[in-house]
Amino acid sequence: MSYDLSGVDWQTARYDDKEFTPGDPYEVARLGKRIADTAKLIEEQAGKLNNLVDGNGWDSDAGRALQDKTRDTVGLLTKTHQRYAAAASALGATVP
Repeated sequence: MSYDLSGVDWQTARYDDKEFTPGDPYEVARLGKRIADTAKLIEEQAGKLNNLVDGNGWDSDAGRALQDKTRDTVGLLTKTHQRYAAAASALGATVP
């Protein structure tokens, strides 16, 4: 679907006009999809990190330190994922 924007007076378009929001809705949807894809990758990597240290064989000071650092990192990645997922949801990935 394409919109004819040739008659729009861009010089007088206002950001607070409830009837008109300047911008390309397809570009916004494309950005939303890209952010959603990034959120998915972050979530996958957090899962892989968690699986790396979830199990036996880490019974040493170094192993426990690695587990602790990995859990901290997974926590940060989870928070990052939530932010990206929220942004992607707000932008959407399609144009109605």
